[in-house]
Amino acid sequence: MTLNVIRPPRESGGWKIHVDAHFLVLMESIIAKSSYPVRKVKEMNLNENHDVINVHFMERLQSKMEELQSQVCLGMDPRFSGNASIPAFLLSDHDGDYNSTIKEFNSRILESARDLVPAIKPQIAYYEAFDAMDALEHTIQLAKKNGILVIVDAKRNDIGSTSEAYARAIFDNLGAGCTTVNPYLGSDCILPFLKHEGKGIFVLVKTSNASSIEFQDLFSVALPGIDPEISKVPLVYHQRSGWTIDPSLKDEASSRLFLERNFIQVARLINSWNAPFVETWGEEVLGPVGAVIGATFPGQLKALRTVMDNTMFLIPGYGFQGGNASDVKYGFLEGKRGAIINSSRGLLYAYKISKQHACDPGNFEKATIAAIKDMMQSIEKTLGA
Repeated sequence: MTLNVIRPPRESGGWKIHVDAHFLVLMESIIAKSSYPVRKVKEMNLNENHDVINVHFMERLQSKMEELQSQVCLGMDPRFSGNASIPAFLLSDHDGDYNSTIKEFNSRILESARDLVPAIKPQIAYYEAFDAMDALEHTIQLAKKNGILVIVDAKRNDIGSTSEAYARAIFDNLGAGCTTVNPYLGSDCILPFLKHEGKGIFVLVKTSNASSIEFQDLFSVALPGIDPEISKVPLVYHQRSGWTIDPSLKDEASSRLFLERNFIQVARLINSWNAPFVETWGEEVLGPVGAVIGATFPGQLKALRTVMDNTMFLIPGYGFQGGNASDVKYGFLEGKRGAIINSSRGLLYAYKISKQHACDPGNFEKATIAAIKDMMQSIEKTLGA
């Protein structure tokens, strides 16, 4: 009985796992006892040599980044007002039809950027706002046709059955490979997304907006055994032992409490969701659950990377929101791995808002390509050649 796990150069396709027939039976037994939604071995896409290639979305994303030597994710958020917006002439050419206007704009961008960006991130709200879901589906299919991975930024979550409906809508109907998810409702609302084999999710951990500190940066701690009707827990401070629960609520008044920020608590949950996968496939793999961490908070980004070794980071907030290459460097693992940097307005509408690349609206895609190349060079320079 043999199991050979081989990690060849990324350009050859990523992970390859060779198993013999006896190992297939063993793996079926292991997976049957696991609560984690790992694909059954008999359902894996085995070739004649029993090779399993490209295990899940995050590994495919990492492979694509290394293939293109690019860590840039292109946010594709259609706008029709303000400085960062789709050229007015396009909307006029399409007689005010948002769907067809967005289709042409996105198509020209994608056809030009296919050799530069491993992934795109369309924010679903912008398409919903313009009743342009047809344009979103067109964008996703065109991206896939050009070998570009798709992360639908939807930030969905709800009770388990509704989460499953959200997951089906994004993965099955739209055909996206990955989506963003809000973790606030807890694990039972995350797991429905993970049941969709081969897909991935990015969980909101530390978002790029300024007011994220109002909740995400608060300190908290789990206190098992406390009456669920108690909404406030008084603490007392002892010079030797530090903060402890008031003795009237807990017998062990000398027990120390270790508070962690809420974004660290979410990070540890992500580790637990990825753990079965990492235990199965090895310490070097990236789990199927990634983390959204804003470039606008480099200190928090650095702290989070120290507790998340097997997690792909999606880092928004680069460029227009104020993040730069020096800020995002802390999000990477060794070998420039494990992080993809998103920029939306700064790239998509460079023809209008970029000091270096502003140009005639008719050539908008050329400005976007130039801005992408500048971003790639800045990241590469910061990470080191």
